[in-house]
Parts: sequence; C-alpha cells; structure tokens
Amino acid sequence: MNKNIYLLLLLAIGGCAQVQYETLPPDLKTLSIDGATFDAPPAGPWMVKTHTPLELEIGKTGSSEDETVIIDAFVFKPTALEPGADFIKEVKQQEEQDTSAPRFVMKVHEVVPVSIGSATCARSHMVAEDHSPAVHSGSGKMMILEIVSLNCLHPDHPDKAAFNVGYSERFYPGDEDPDFMQKALALVNSVQITKLY
Repeated sequence: MNKNIYLLLLLAIGGCAQVQYETLPPDLKTLSIDGATFDAPPAGPWMVKTHTPLELEIGKTGSSEDETVIIDAFVFKPTALEPGADFIKEVKQQEEQDTSAPRFVMKVHEVVPVSIGSATCARSHMVAEDHSPAVHSGSGKMMILEIVSLNCLHPDHPDKAAFNVGYSERFYPGDEDPDFMQKALALVNSVQITKLY
C-alpha cells in the first residue's frame, strides 16, 4: 500500500508536461492491470507514462502546467495482516504515513469498506495541503492534493496479491474541479475483478 500514495504523489509532483509520452487512444473503453479492469476515462488527451500488466499510470495537466490529473493502478504484495487485523485500518495508517507532516497537512481522510464480488476492499478519500510542491512554474505556493483510491485484496490470493486504482487531482486553492468526486467515483466504481495471470 505504500506504493499507492508514492506513485500518485510522484506523478502529481512531476506533472506530465516536460516529457513526451504516448497518448491514450480516445476510443479506448477499458483499461486493465493483472487482476482488475476499469473504465477508461473520458475527456483527454491522457498521456501514458507506464502501461504494463502490473502497473498503469496516465495523466494530463489541469488548468495550469502545475496542476495535474492522474489515474494510477498497480498490483502489489499486501502487508501481512495480523490475525483479526482490520484491512480498513491498515489502509488508513499506511496512507497517513505516506502523506505526513510537515510537507502535507491532511484536511480530509476517510476510508470505508466496499465489496467487489468476494474481494475485501477499502475506498479512501483524502484532501491534503501540499506545502512544498515541486512545480514547473517555481511558484512555491501551497497546492491541494485530492485522491480517491480503491485498494483490494485479490480474492484468488489475498495473502499474495492486492491492487490499487486511484484518481487524483493536484490544484491551487480555488481551482478545484467541482466534478472531482463524480469523476473519481466513476473510475473506482467501474473496477471489476479479473483472474490473476
């Protein structure tokens, strides 16, 4: 789960503007990683940073070159849970460690259980102030990072395989997308479990 926030932050920090990436085909209907599929996003162009069976990273700039929208999905080996441990609590604790002060000041952090078939899943929503964003403009101004992510233990091998699908936006205060939650939930609610390869 540590990789969850790390990749979203890495992409949000780096943005998509400086390196030439392949463009996601606009007529693509679904995306996938090993163990899960989900709907491709509308309204591109989306740049593909990585697309392997175990990881997918796509992004686009927001209303300025510093602002980014990122969709990230990856397979990971879950942390060994103690007997009786709560997966929701584990996800929340890991996310708090990944967005710790002084750089980040958490404003909203909710993690709720969700079910996808027989998979144990946790959906989280985070809003954090980023007080040291790496930006193209060099402005040094505080930015907001908002993330909705879905972490699931794969039902075929919950002790060996899990996956994350996340949607994030990084923006300056006042530039938030009023449709953020609708877009993020459309993505994570479209996730379907597939067989592991």
